[in-house]
Amino acid sequence: AVRRFFARSRSALEWTADLLRDLNAKLEAARGPHARLGHGLLMDAGLDLPRLEGIWRREVLPLVRSLGLDAKEYEIAALKKS
Repeated sequence: AVRRFFARSRSALEWTADLLRDLNAKLEAARGPHARLGHGLLMDAGLDLPRLEGIWRREVLPLVRSLGLDAKEYEIAALKKS
């Protein structure tokens, strides 16, 4: 759903679909399927890189920490490398 959304509205951000997939794969491996994040978090027609980084910093990483995981492994740059 995320890839189709960005393909239509912001094709330069289609890679965020992979980012969310990789994040969820790591979360599921670490804490089970209940730890996965929904796609609605990123489906914003006005999303750009600074806004994505803000969402990640304010919403994704605090959730990762609340699960007892090392947030550094879940930062955007770390996920893009894996």
